[in-house]
Amino acid sequence: MAELTTIDLHHGPCSSTTPYTALAVIGARLTDPVRAALSELGFSIFLPRPDGFAATRSEEEARRIRK
Repeated sequence: MAELTTIDLHHGPCSSTTPYTALAVIGARLTDPVRAALSELGFSIFLPRPDGFAATRSEEEARRIRK
C-alpha cells in the first residue's frame, strides 16, 4: 500500500494526459485495507487472479485529482 501514492504521482492525472485505469498486482492478496486504499483512488472493480489481483477504475475517476 505504501507504493500507491508514488504510482499515482508518476502515472496519475498530475503526470500524464492519459492516467492509468488498471493495475495488475502480482504476489499480493486483495485484503480489506488494500481494497480501501485503492477505492480512495477511485478503483471500483476488483478481480482475483491466481497470482494476485487486478483493479480497474473509470477514465473519469483516473482523471480526478485527489488531495
